[in-house]
Amino acid sequence: MEEEIRKEFMEMIKLLEEGRLQEFKQKATECPPVDIAEGLEEIEDEGRVLRVFRMLPKDISSDVFSYMTSEQQQLIAESATNAELKALVDDMFMDDTVDFLEEMPANVVKKVLQNADEGTRKTINQFLNYPENSAGSLMTIEYVDLHDYFTVRKAMDYIRRTGIDKETVYTCYVIDDQRRLVGQVSLRKLIIAPESARIRDIMDTNIVSAATTDDQEAVADDFRRYDLTSIAVCDKEGRLVGIITIDDIVDVIQDENTEDIKKMAAIIPSDEDYMKTSVWSLVAHRLPWLMLLMISATFTSTIITHFETLLSGAVLLVCQSYAAGYSNAGVLRWYMVAAAFAAALCTAGALGIPLRALGRGIGAALRLPGRILHRFAVQPVRRRRAAAKTARKLRRNAERTAKKSKKNLPNRRALLYNSNVSK
Repeated sequence: MEEEIRKEFMEMIKLLEEGRLQEFKQKATECPPVDIAEGLEEIEDEGRVLRVFRMLPKDISSDVFSYMTSEQQQLIAESATNAELKALVDDMFMDDTVDFLEEMPANVVKKVLQNADEGTRKTINQFLNYPENSAGSLMTIEYVDLHDYFTVRKAMDYIRRTGIDKETVYTCYVIDDQRRLVGQVSLRKLIIAPESARIRDIMDTNIVSAATTDDQEAVADDFRRYDLTSIAVCDKEGRLVGIITIDDIVDVIQDENTEDIKKMAAIIPSDEDYMKTSVWSLVAHRLPWLMLLMISATFTSTIITHFETLLSGAVLLVCQSYAAGYSNAGVLRWYMVAAAFAAALCTAGALGIPLRALGRGIGAALRLPGRILHRFAVQPVRRRRAAAKTARKLRRNAERTAKKSKKNLPNRRALLYNSNVSK
């Protein structure tokens, strides 16, 4: 949470504690719901969280609730009265309600369904029956659907009447009498088109849609490929049953990327937040892969030890062999280092530690493994190479001296003979 946002949130809490409720509600109305939810997450006192949430204006409390963590959502759902819970569920969009219920224990789900009206209860049960991580479980039913025989004037009147309860009005979906999807039309085109024009004459029939059973990752790929802000979801008969908006897909893309990174780092994916995951859980997620890597590294070390004499002149090949065996373990370690580095930045910001000093400390810590490797692996190899080079040089000098001595040996004998004759 940024310092400026935190400061505004604390000012808002101060107004509530001083009993200035009207100013508190005015300040809360001006503050984005996601910032209020992040501020509530930093409050450790559960009673204080409940008091702040209950004092929020009714028109923004459902939006704030949809951004809160599952733990705080459960706290509020268990503490709320039946009337408060019914009003909260009625004000939430259906996809947010389903996401909330999927994270809740059975007693909270039962309490919510008991206080929902029959139509809402039926819709929620229908959403919960869709496969997990499918388009059906991700979609919302708050969308604008227009019949193809509508005129532009009638369509605009319909949007004005019902648009307040829709998740988006920028893209309207066109259906026939059997509710089959036949096209789509943008709000921009409706504003520009003549009021007497028929929807079927101005709609776009080249549309991208998803099935209720499609995987959410495939839907995310369609958003990226076709630059969509929303996509229609149809059942097996081609009837329009809901839409998926870009805000939900952004969360899916982030979750899928996190899962892929963990798989590449040989860590078992988990839905738990890293900063809230226990040490034993992290160990359990890493241990299977580390055991496998340890066994493979044992075989690698045995082979290298057996051919140590042969490989003494090919240090680079040995390093590559070790890197191949330890690459996944190294990625595991650096994944954890990156997460710890992010946590350190957050902690430094909270404590007011200068980032430059923090960077120097972390840089020194990250350079330590390299220095150890250089001290115990690189330097001994360099010393052995230097000693071998010096020995070769001395041997060559000795050989040159010996050759010169052999060439000069006859001349010495001749000189010795001449000296003896002269005597």
